[in-house]
Amino acid sequence: MKKPLFVMAAATAVCLLSPSLSASQIEGSWLTGDGAIVQIRPCSDGLCGKLVDFPPPAGEVKEKITDRYNEDKSKRNRKVLGINVLWNMAPVDDTTWAGMVYDPKRGLSAKATLELQKNGKLTLTGCKKVVVDICMSEDWVRSASR
Repeated sequence: MKKPLFVMAAATAVCLLSPSLSASQIEGSWLTGDGAIVQIRPCSDGLCGKLVDFPPPAGEVKEKITDRYNEDKSKRNRKVLGINVLWNMAPVDDTTWAGMVYDPKRGLSAKATLELQKNGKLTLTGCKKVVVDICMSEDWVRSASR
């Protein structure tokens, strides 16, 4: 038995809309474990997370801090404030996204997952392959900032 065209169209629309509905759950400002604020928003390759605020090291001004630890020497003179620290974040399921993370304190990029917890926290897990995968996780909480 053939299904009516409008039923198939509706099912297709639900499948296409589901990732964007999931993404809206994590869009916005998040306070990281070390006091930085990351703004998660849509971008050309899924979701991105922009570093919009952070506590600078003693004696330094955050607007002047450069990406001095970046593995890519050509990026060491760029300002840290405003860079994407998350990119290519795509939905895996209703509560999990996978992509890449960058840690400007260490100058390292790694594969990452974001998982929205039932308590509203967002758990970031980053894994870097050394000899084996070394993974670290931290919980982020919603921020009223920006």
